[in-house]
Amino acid sequence: MGVIAILTTAGVTLMASEDAALDKPGFYGLLLLAEGLLMALFGAQTSLLFYIFWEAVLIPIILMIFIWGPHRRVAMKFFL
Repeated sequence: MGVIAILTTAGVTLMASEDAALDKPGFYGLLLLAEGLLMALFGAQTSLLFYIFWEAVLIPIILMIFIWGPHRRVAMKFFL
């Protein structure tokens, strides 16, 4: 069920951001990385792997907010 939710969310994000990030391959790369890490997160078998993937997912998300977000201040709040 988690994989279906991740794929649906990624598809909606791609459709919603098509105009904003049209010529930005870095955005799509970070989105794909975040999606892959989320799938690994929900497929983790131990709590240690869950924690590692949880922290790893935050990196591409923070970068997307920091680079393409409306304000850098929002990324700093998300980081803290």
